[in-house]
Amino acid sequence: MQRGILEQYHVDDPVQFYNVRDKWTVPTDPAGGGSNQPPYYVLADPPTGTGPAQFQLTSPMKVNNSQNLASYISVDNDPGENYGKMTVLTLPTKSVIQGPEQISNIFNTTAVISKDITQLSGAGSSVIHGNLLTVPIGDSFLYVEPLYVQGTSGSGYPILQRVLVVYGDKVGYATNLADALDNLSHGSPGASINTGQTVNPTPTPSQTTGSSPPPTSSTSKPPSTPPNNAQAVLTQLNAAFNTLQNAYKSGDFKAIGDAQAEVQRLTQQYLTLLSSSSTPKPTR
Repeated sequence: MQRGILEQYHVDDPVQFYNVRDKWTVPTDPAGGGSNQPPYYVLADPPTGTGPAQFQLTSPMKVNNSQNLASYISVDNDPGENYGKMTVLTLPTKSVIQGPEQISNIFNTTAVISKDITQLSGAGSSVIHGNLLTVPIGDSFLYVEPLYVQGTSGSGYPILQRVLVVYGDKVGYATNLADALDNLSHGSPGASINTGQTVNPTPTPSQTTGSSPPPTSSTSKPPSTPPNNAQAVLTQLNAAFNTLQNAYKSGDFKAIGDAQAEVQRLTQQYLTLLSSSSTPKPTR
C-alpha cells in the first residue's frame, strides 16, 4: 500500500502531479505471469552505502510510460529506532538506466542463455526463474537472477544451475555468482560454463610459428580488464558463496545471515573495482 501511494504522491509540484508527468509504476514480475513484481527481502548494506548490513524490504520502480528505472525503495526491517524507515533513491528524470523488465528481456534474448534454458527444459525437467533482484552498488544497479532446474515428476527440490547478472551495460552468466560477476569483464556471456573455469582475459600467445590469430573487426571491443586484486576478491566471494550454501543446508539462520552479508560485501567490493568503466549514475 505504501509503495502504491508513493507512485503518485512522491511528487510535490501541483502541476506535475496534475499532468501525471512524473508518476512511477511497479515493474511487471518477469516470472509472475503479468502480475506486479513483489517487494523482496534482502540482507545488504544500507542504500546510502554506509553502515553495517541490514535486513531490508526493497522494490524498484519504473517510469510511468516506459520500462526505464525511476527509483529504488528500501525499508529498514532491523529491530531498532530505524525500523520501518523508508529510503528512496531517485534517478534523474531523463535517466536511461534499464528496469527489471528490460533486464529480463536481455536475458531472454541473449543467445547462449536462451539456448541453455531450452536445453535445461528438456524431458523430465523444467526451468524455474528465481527472483530478479535489484541492488544499488557503486554508481549503478546490480541485477541478479538465479535459474533453477526441477524434475517434473516426484518431489525433488529445485537445483541451482545458472546465475545471471547485469551491471551497467555488462552481462554475466555462469554456474555460480562469483563466476557470473567475473564474466562481467571477462569474455562473452557464459564463457566459463563449458570449461568450468574462470576465463583468462589475457590470451596466452601461440607457441606455433607461422600462424597468426584470425583478423578481428575494427569495431569489436576487447573485454576490459579489472584491477589485479579483483581476482583475489572473486576467490573470496566463491568461498563465501559456498559457505552460504552450507548454511542453507544446516538451517542455522544466524549463519545464513552472516554468510549473506559477507557475499554482499564482497560483491560490492568487486563491482567497486570495476567502477572505472562508464556506468549511468543515479542521484540519491
